[in-house]
Amino acid sequence: MSLFEFFRKAPEFIEPDAQALEQAGDDRPKHAAYHKRIVKLAIIFGIVGAVGGAVAAVFAAVGPRVERNHRAIILAPVLFGIGGAFFGTAIACLIAPSDFLTGPVGQKWMKLIGTRNVLVARLVCALVALIGLLPLAAIIHDMMKGKF
Repeated sequence: MSLFEFFRKAPEFIEPDAQALEQAGDDRPKHAAYHKRIVKLAIIFGIVGAVGGAVAAVFAAVGPRVERNHRAIILAPVLFGIGGAFFGTAIACLIAPSDFLTGPVGQKWMKLIGTRNVLVARLVCALVALIGLLPLAAIIHDMMKGKF
């Protein structure tokens, strides 16, 4: 699934599928709660990323640098927000119980991750989370060197 396809289908991920919840049987409340936790973490980290991107954009806009990449300054909140949403989703799926991921409600998330194997899904989520931390590490590095 491509990035654009994911965001086009994002509204479908907000609520768990009714049919999948029915298939979960007695685990329905628990699986619905895990699903909502993934969505909440994606939203929270997306907002944190967007705010962080806005702060970074302000610093870049008012900084002493002669050359400024205006496109990057404008896009920073959006890109950081997207990165934050992916980071939150990855972290939530990384710590989600295996029975949720292999169950009917979690199948949507496994399809998003691109695998049916829980171990592979966890590895992919860990990799996405680590990659999501790279911009933050770069900003902290630049701030410590006085470049930001």
